[in-house]
Amino acid sequence: MASKKGARISSSPKKFNTEINRTDDRLQAIEPVSGNPYWKQFSLTSVNATDWHNKRLFWNTPTTGLFAKYSDPNTSTPTIKTQVKKFIKDFRTFGNPLLNLIAASPNATTDDEAIFNLVLNINRKHPTHTHTKIADACVTDWTNQGGGNMKAGSKSAHDSKRHSLAEGADGVQYAYMILDDTPENIATNIADAIAANLAAATARTANPNLPIPVPVPIPLAAPAHPDDGTKQEFFSGSTHEFTLGADKKGKYLYVWSRWYNSKHPEIAGDWNARQVELIK
Repeated sequence: MASKKGARISSSPKKFNTEINRTDDRLQAIEPVSGNPYWKQFSLTSVNATDWHNKRLFWNTPTTGLFAKYSDPNTSTPTIKTQVKKFIKDFRTFGNPLLNLIAASPNATTDDEAIFNLVLNINRKHPTHTHTKIADACVTDWTNQGGGNMKAGSKSAHDSKRHSLAEGADGVQYAYMILDDTPENIATNIADAIAANLAAATARTANPNLPIPVPVPIPLAAPAHPDDGTKQEFFSGSTHEFTLGADKKGKYLYVWSRWYNSKHPEIAGDWNARQVELIK
């Protein structure tokens, strides 16, 4: 069986420089058969891919990048060396959950094993016991942080203590969409628009001399389930702060959440009931 020794992401600045360039090139490249970027093939989100790319640019932009300053004896000060060490540590925290998703992807190949310095799940030695689905219900509460920021905290239904992960989970997966109004108002607006369009069409059928009616736009319906046009993202840990943007204040967050294991997506728990939260 294939195996890897050591960390997937090196703590050596020179080795890390090679790794962050090589992996970002792969994520941004186009897979020739599907025509999709590789990040999409691996089921990462555009946000994940953009974050990875922006971190790469911060690290290795010529002259002004962190690695350039580290490599130049004239600018490689103790402060820069400390920043390099922290950047790599933070990148490992950011990147490892995403590498878990790549390792679990059915679209990842042996080339990707080498590029991302990992072992695909299908090539791992699997334990004799079977993985069972996470049974605990995910209970998520939302706290407005102001400025369009929302903090999510999750715990199991039977746990009255502080936010903590359920057994078998390494984080939470969220499915969400932001809309302008409540479910009730959206349903009313959709019904009104449909009725107005029908009345206009009926009137013109009865009197063809009437001007062609301009259709009343039908609002986007509220999502009915987690796969109903939502954005799905995984974050490690039991809490996460969403930076939704000040322009989202006054809108409504439609969201589901569930316990998730990024190494074994097949054991993810059930989605909880839809929550609708006013963004402040």
